[in-house]
Amino acid sequence: MPVEVGRPRVLLAWEGGAGRGHAVTLKVIAQALHDEVFCDAALCRMDHASELQPHCDSVFQGARLSVNRSRREAAGNPHVATWGIFSGISISGTRNF
Repeated sequence: MPVEVGRPRVLLAWEGGAGRGHAVTLKVIAQALHDEVFCDAALCRMDHASELQPHCDSVFQGARLSVNRSRREAAGNPHVATWGIFSGISISGTRNF
């Protein structure tokens, strides 16, 4: 992965859905940000990963956040959250560790 001082790295995450629309949306975002940041993409399904690969440094299998609350709670798992909440990043962009 390239590292350049002053050029941030952005994680584009897709947590759910089965269609191509989410991947295309992330692709457009990666294209728009390409000159400003390094992009990585975490996809819950890899069916359309090839759409993002030319525009991201890495594209990898990410977590899928379940929408079945009763099954999640029975397994002792927390409520559904966004990737930002899950990784401890607040709205202001600072980590909440």
